[in-house]
Amino acid sequence: MATLNLLALILTLSLEVMGQPVKMAPLSPMPLAHETKMDQLGKYIVKWTPQVADIIFEISVATTGFIGFGFLTNGGMRGSDIIVGGVDDLTGEVYLTDRHETRNPVPEIDSSQDVQLLGGFQNETHTTLRFSRPWYTSDSNGDLKLNKEDTVCLIWAYGDSDFVEGDPMTINYHSQMGRKSIYLNKPHLRIPDMGEGVKTLELRSPKNQDEVTITYPEYTPRPAPENKMCQRDEDKK
Repeated sequence: MATLNLLALILTLSLEVMGQPVKMAPLSPMPLAHETKMDQLGKYIVKWTPQVADIIFEISVATTGFIGFGFLTNGGMRGSDIIVGGVDDLTGEVYLTDRHETRNPVPEIDSSQDVQLLGGFQNETHTTLRFSRPWYTSDSNGDLKLNKEDTVCLIWAYGDSDFVEGDPMTINYHSQMGRKSIYLNKPHLRIPDMGEGVKTLELRSPKNQDEVTITYPEYTPRPAPENKMCQRDEDKK
């Protein structure tokens, strides 16, 4: 965890030198604890590592346009906590803004920018953004408190063109979008290294021994509980 914090600090300092715009550059390797596909085709991939004060996210999407990501308050989009980012095709600059949904066509930018851009990259087919977001912020008007003890409803979207401030035509809410319940604070389970002193034992029955069949009761795994905030209004009826 200390290594992750150090890498994030180095990246952050390098991106903020003299207040220059963040230019696209290959991302340094950073092992993140969890990964999930937000859509069935695997075009929107989210990786993350929960930390004490914040979460490090890395999002890779099959687009060269804008990426939308956020957290839902209820079954509707109103009041949602939204992050919009991407890589400008003309300048090569990485952009990332902290916003919230209103009744306006374009999500309103927050007065307090509480997401920290750690880097971004774009090739011919994909855009990748890495950033951190605190569990709790002081922006009660634009940001949601992320629950450490329960699932969080993540919302996602992306478009074919870059986001242009003030131009609602660059954001299409009815194309590539969705939502998914995720337990962001789940622990990272690692298989311990047993070392060279550990030996494995393989048991085999004699060839002439009668075949033994062991049966187990049929078991159907229970699906993970769905966060009610992730249900659309029509799903609640």
